[in-house]
Amino acid sequence: LGVRIVSCDAGGWWQNIRGLQFSSRRHFERKLFAYSDVVYTFTLHIEQLYVEQRLRRSACYIPHPGMRGTLLKRPGSSQARVQLGVPPQAGFVYLCFTDMHTEREVLHLIEAFSEVRTILFQKEETAYLEPQLALIGTPRDKKNPQKILKRAATNSAIHLFMQRRDEDMLAYVEAANAVVMPYFAARMAGVPELAMLFYSYERLVIAADLPRFQDLLPPHACLLYEPASRGALVQALLAALQKEYRHTSKEAMALDGAYGWRLYAQYLLESYKTLLPTKTG
Repeated sequence: LGVRIVSCDAGGWWQNIRGLQFSSRRHFERKLFAYSDVVYTFTLHIEQLYVEQRLRRSACYIPHPGMRGTLLKRPGSSQARVQLGVPPQAGFVYLCFTDMHTEREVLHLIEAFSEVRTILFQKEETAYLEPQLALIGTPRDKKNPQKILKRAATNSAIHLFMQRRDEDMLAYVEAANAVVMPYFAARMAGVPELAMLFYSYERLVIAADLPRFQDLLPPHACLLYEPASRGALVQALLAALQKEYRHTSKEAMALDGAYGWRLYAQYLLESYKTLLPTKTG
């Protein structure tokens, strides 16, 4: 019909979750991308993300806009922690959106977190530290995640919230020192938007070293580790305790949500023009 198709690959929770009930969504997405004239992606590593040559040719990198200022009112860290039931005096809070992960990935994080606490307790200079882990939502592949419930029940430093509420996103960001994305080695896994949101609010991002996260954020804002390696995840969690940053004025300006999305829209408009038929004669 001569209709141009443009799509955007922004990742999604269905990318790393196996099973027949999720495969249809991945299949539809791949088919849509295959017929698209342009597929915008937030990763620079197109050759790693896409196997098909045709898709590689149509894929086009576009920077993800910053999201600073998109969450309107900031209640402050202490108030946000009280709202979520996390001790206000907790020195460091790791947060994971478990509805983006499988039960196995979340258990992998819980094991790594428990090991971190053991390591800290064994050393006199770090024994006083009391890091906390907040798990938001339930894994997509389990309607009743009994294993996670049992582990959370035996560790007072793990806070489990069975339902993720979009209206509480500000509290999630404010309560956390770092967001953790414990993906296994699934090439397409990862949601850049979440990483950009936490980065925009000066929170650390701890994520599996996968194409969607590689070179997405500056080194001072993220810790990438080898997927599926518990030892690597433990080291990343420990390193986060010593890592803190504040945006420079230039960085804060670039991450401003209104400014970033205007540039994003401008880029798309210029790109769309190349797809329109040109008049001749």
